[in-house]
Amino acid sequence: MPRKNVTYTCELCRKEYENLSDAEQCEKSHKIPKEVRSPRYSPADLKKVYPKSVLVEFTDGTSARYHRAPMHQDV
Repeated sequence: MPRKNVTYTCELCRKEYENLSDAEQCEKSHKIPKEVRSPRYSPADLKKVYPKSVLVEFTDGTSARYHRAPMHQDV
């Protein structure tokens, strides 16, 4: 006879868990972006379309600077 298998999935990273509390703990561990600010542009980028980095502030009050990965057009 087939048996029923229930899993719980973190809505943010999509990892599956066998119990609800582990999935809830996973969801709470993720930092949620609140605001993106302080873009920095490269003087070498003549078009200045995309910033080379931005500062991301999270809902818990922390922040981190994210840098654009080099693309094949970037020299």
